[in-house]
Amino acid sequence: MERRMSAVSTAALACSSLVICYPVLGVRQLLNPCNMATVVDISPTECEASLLQWRAGASESSEATLLLYALTLAVRLEGAFFTALLLSTVFALSQPFRARSSQHLFLAVFFTLALLVHLSHYGMVPFGVNSAAIAAKKPDLMRGLTAFSAVQSVVMWICFAASVNASSERRRVRISPTKTS
Repeated sequence: MERRMSAVSTAALACSSLVICYPVLGVRQLLNPCNMATVVDISPTECEASLLQWRAGASESSEATLLLYALTLAVRLEGAFFTALLLSTVFALSQPFRARSSQHLFLAVFFTLALLVHLSHYGMVPFGVNSAAIAAKKPDLMRGLTAFSAVQSVVMWICFAASVNASSERRRVRISPTKTS
């Protein structure tokens, strides 16, 4: 059973790494928050021009300016998070199955929360508040990420439980008294 779960864990972590590579290597939002606009078919150049045009007419201390500053900062910090997540997931792949429980737990919680946020944006689940959610057609990428989050959430919770169980089984075997005759 542990060998099968190890294979499932390896596949799930590898899939997570491949999907996480997109924001890290493809979008590169860590370096420029306007790179994130490509997800909704707006070029980084158009995004930067829009922000500069908007900012030219806004005061430095306006609430909208401060909000945009905070949002672009959050997008870059999200890029930093995805970079760290990618590296820690790749590292987890080098560890034995029993040692992966913390990475499984982290990813299980992450994908569960990501799923709730996606479903909230679709208006399917009341999770938090997003005054900017619009009824416009969502990009196909978002539907795919929602489905991926759902599958990964379930798989990571199962891997977490199995890796904790495998780790505790090994400890029990190691500390059980041996018979001597």
